[in-house]
Amino acid sequence: MREKNRLNGIILSIVDERGPHPRIWYPDFAPLTQIHNSAVKSFSIMIGDKSYREKSPSDLTCFGILPFPDIKAIGLIHFSGVDSLPHKKPLPRELPATITLMFDESYRDEVCKNSPQIHQFLERETKALWPSLQDKKSDTKLLSKLYNKLLTFFNSL
Repeated sequence: MREKNRLNGIILSIVDERGPHPRIWYPDFAPLTQIHNSAVKSFSIMIGDKSYREKSPSDLTCFGILPFPDIKAIGLIHFSGVDSLPHKKPLPRELPATITLMFDESYRDEVCKNSPQIHQFLERETKALWPSLQDKKSDTKLLSKLYNKLLTFFNSL
């Protein structure tokens, strides 16, 4: 891959009583409205899939790649479920969640080519992320660590 920084940022989003929204992101790579719009777009595409509606969020992990022309980026969206703690009725115990990696649009071909490896990396590295966020540790230190791990991972591709 090229020398410039590939990864613009990470957005972690959930669907809860407020609907789809970004929960936390790192770094501040775009205005809040664009980060929010990116989170909503990620969910809109992923939950439109019939297989999502037939399974619980934790039973379904998948990924997709979407263009985000308003911020000149592409996003690799990792879709899964997280436990809703504390459980709020009438919401289900498991909430849909996405981790969106935002790349400069010039990396489209490389991200598409390496998307299975990126998805596997996210599967491994994010298992403890959501529980940590549920424990009210939702500061940027968690995402900063993941961001740096991702940069190291991309350099090894």
